[in-house]
Amino acid sequence: MFVSREATILHADLDSFFASVEQRDDPRLLGRPVIVGGGVVLAASYEAKAKGVHSAMGGRRAQRLCPDAIVVKPRMQAYSEASKAVFEVFDDTTPLVEGLSIDEAFLDVGGLRRVSGTPFEIAVRLKQTVLEREIDAERFAEVRMLEPMYLRPSAAEERRDPIRSSARSS
Repeated sequence: MFVSREATILHADLDSFFASVEQRDDPRLLGRPVIVGGGVVLAASYEAKAKGVHSAMGGRRAQRLCPDAIVVKPRMQAYSEASKAVFEVFDDTTPLVEGLSIDEAFLDVGGLRRVSGTPFEIAVRLKQTVLEREIDAERFAEVRMLEPMYLRPSAAEERRDPIRSSARSS
């Protein structure tokens, strides 16, 4: 059986998605630490993350770590609309999109080389298209090509269980 050595699955992950949408929609928040949520942090901007704030953290602890953070209430409709716009870009790229969440998807681009180029070229074009549609390309954080035949565990999984994670990826 022939197995290609080239990665053909793209992993798109919009980092700090809710906070990024807030910063996109309110320019006064750009460059400032933003926390989405109150009792529990749903998302933190890069500026808040730099001070140790992360998702699922208690709101009081987050505010102690980052007292200058601007806390905003979640606007699920806005996040849903932003997600739909990004997923339209994915769907325009390939019919084989597997959404994992509101801000993450796998895109199978294996059969697109002749019409769309290499997976790397497609990934670069994805970011450019997001920018052109003013969806917020600066926050379109990750489009990675996955190795063929297996998925590497996330960094969080490796920290939780480094032995099992390394065994799965080898």
